[in-house]
Amino acid sequence: MDYRLIENNDSYLYYKITGQYSLRKGTVILDKLYNICAECNAKRLLVDIREKNGRIPETDRTYLGDYISKINFNGSIKLAVIARKEQISRLPDNAAQIRSAQMDVFTSKTDAVKWLLS
Repeated sequence: MDYRLIENNDSYLYYKITGQYSLRKGTVILDKLYNICAECNAKRLLVDIREKNGRIPETDRTYLGDYISKINFNGSIKLAVIARKEQISRLPDNAAQIRSAQMDVFTSKTDAVKWLLS
């Protein structure tokens, strides 16, 4: 998996994640993105995973939700994820939200940005 910056504006940072899924690479990328947000003082992060290959197992989804809540421990960064319909499971965002992380998953950039800016 790899990531690249698509847009950096006053409202949010927008990244695309591509390549073959792996839990290890996913956590490394999340760390990097949250560190970038901290360095830039960005409060909103939009991540598009529609070009990511490979299925994310349910256990990994739950782990990633917990992981997001830990690295974003005070909910200071609002995270919107854009995914294909078949990629969406509410386990990670439920796990993250239970632990006070601000996160949601969408199938369109328009809906994701609308929620992110609300």
